[in-house]
Amino acid sequence: MTGTAGSPAAGVREARPASGRTRTFTIKLPAGIQILSLNDRAHWAARNRHGQVIRDAAIIMTRKAKVPHLERVTITAEYRPPDRRYRDADNISAGVKYAIDGIVAAGVLKGDDKRYVARVSCEIGEPVPRGQLVLRVTEVTDETTAGVA
Repeated sequence: MTGTAGSPAAGVREARPASGRTRTFTIKLPAGIQILSLNDRAHWAARNRHGQVIRDAAIIMTRKAKVPHLERVTITAEYRPPDRRYRDADNISAGVKYAIDGIVAAGVLKGDDKRYVARVSCEIGEPVPRGQLVLRVTEVTDETTAGVA
């Protein structure tokens, strides 16, 4: 299902490969939410408040899209920065953690440990106005589990 602005599935796309065995959901957090970085030196309370904004946005977008309960997944987080400055992909993992917590809180996964999340990878995408975090959640089936450590 591909959502359009204003529809219940806005920001989420489900794709089924030819085999029909795995599903991928793309969850786009609203543009303009500043992502946390491992390099941030803010006070722990300020970091936590900011992280809760990311978590809450992930809950809302996941529920709005009606992403079903999944047993096990891989997650690819793509940060689309607001400019072309150099960024390390691994630095966004601080903010991605809060987004994954939001997916769990939305009821898609039972937890975020290795039983439910097989792998998390982070990447930097092409710039977009105001910046945006995009999560691709791919269901891991028995056939695909063999390739995931």
